[in-house]
Amino acid sequence: MTDLREFEPAEVQAELEAGRCLLIDVRNPGEHARARIPGAVLCPLPELDPSSLPEAGGRDLILHCQSGMRSRTALQRLRATGLKPAGHLKGGIMAWKAAGLPVEGKGGGFSLPGLPWILGGLVVIILARLIGNWAG
Repeated sequence: MTDLREFEPAEVQAELEAGRCLLIDVRNPGEHARARIPGAVLCPLPELDPSSLPEAGGRDLILHCQSGMRSRTALQRLRATGLKPAGHLKGGIMAWKAAGLPVEGKGGGFSLPGLPWILGGLVVIILARLIGNWAG
C-alpha cells in the first residue's frame, strides 16, 4: 500500500485534543482493558468491518494496535471495502507510551503476553546446563 499515512504519537494526540479524529483500537479486549489510549474506541481486528465502526461524525479515522502491524492490516481491510481511514499510529501504543503520552487501564505498563514462555524456556536451558556440568 503506497498511500499509508503513519501518524507520530504527538500528531495523534493533537488530533484527538482538537476533536479532528476518531482513534480506533484494533487490539483484543484484554489488551485494551490493560492499557488504552484515552478516547480510543475498541474494534478488535477479527470483527472489524465498516458496520462495526462507530459514527465518526466527520472526523478522520486513525487506527492503532500494540506495535503497528495489526493496524496496517486493519487499514488495508477497511480500504478494500471502500472506507478511507486517514492512517494509523506509527509504532502503536508502544510508541505512544514511549513518547510519555497518557494511558488508561488496569495496567498501563508494557505487556509481554509471551513472557512466561520465554522465562520457562530460560529456566530449562539453565537447568540443562547445570545438570550437564554436574554430570560431566
